[in-house]
Amino acid sequence: MTNRAKEYQYVCLYPGEIYIAETPAIIWTVLGSCLAIVFHHHASGCGAICHAQLSELGLGTSQCSEACPNPCFATVSGENPFKFVSCSIRYVVEYFAKKGIYPSDLDVKLFGGANILVASPLKTVGEMNIEVAERLLDDYQLRVVSKHIGGNNGRTLYFYSDTGEVFLKRHSTKSVR
Repeated sequence: MTNRAKEYQYVCLYPGEIYIAETPAIIWTVLGSCLAIVFHHHASGCGAICHAQLSELGLGTSQCSEACPNPCFATVSGENPFKFVSCSIRYVVEYFAKKGIYPSDLDVKLFGGANILVASPLKTVGEMNIEVAERLLDDYQLRVVSKHIGGNNGRTLYFYSDTGEVFLKRHSTKSVR
């Protein structure tokens, strides 16, 4: 167990946001079909987490909007690129690379992607989010050390940026009448 006597900044992460912590922080977020991707660099204690709502925009295109902070699939001007799994992962990987921290130096954890709506014969938002995240993490050769994905219930996460620890609370099932 880690020493909790440190001073932590407490941060609530909303959908479509990324938080990069170079000083100790506890970042918490609530997930349904959204996906949280957690990055941690053990040597520096630096951590990042993104809360992405959708897999990617502009499938099959490589054009970015001017608002996009990093090359990705975003094509709509004014669109928040961090609501997309693809843009969020690329941004965080590039951020760490600029600091001399490469994918092989990072531990990654993946959470969320629940199927919280009525079952459909098509892929759900959660399934598409997971699929894109796993593909990109593999493409970047990022090491996934832990994951709690899929299922039918939401989750609340508490990420300790300095240690990489994530505490997860599963939401209970509600009956819909």
